[in-house]
Amino acid sequence: MYDSFTRMMLDDCHAFFRGRLPDALLPNEPAFEELWKLHPDEYHEIKMHGRLVKTPRWQQAFGRDYHYTGRVNSALPVTQHLAPFLAWGQRSIDARLNGILLNWYDGNLKHYLGAHRDSRANMIEGTPIVTISLGAERVFR
Repeated sequence: MYDSFTRMMLDDCHAFFRGRLPDALLPNEPAFEELWKLHPDEYHEIKMHGRLVKTPRWQQAFGRDYHYTGRVNSALPVTQHLAPFLAWGQRSIDARLNGILLNWYDGNLKHYLGAHRDSRANMIEGTPIVTISLGAERVFR
């Protein structure tokens, strides 16, 4: 499994895998614009330190509700533009992948994703978290 990925060890027990989308999934400009148009009008609210705050980016779940930070990002159906990404993930990474959480970062609005650690509560043991990034290069922590 993960033949087309490079294993990056974090410590003796934890690793992440780095890879590249197949060329067929890399969107051209019109396809990227279609993906960009999917962003919601409002920012999702999450619970931090007991209070609700808006995420500093647009975010939307597709296919399966996404539960985190004491909140639920209610899923919309997987669109025709997103289905190939989910299908690739299921074929290439894990057949149990069941949804997409999409983040949109607008540099003009100073959107970001701060350093954090995903909770393992309610995760199925042994399943991965898959992140696909499109656009400008960024440090991923």
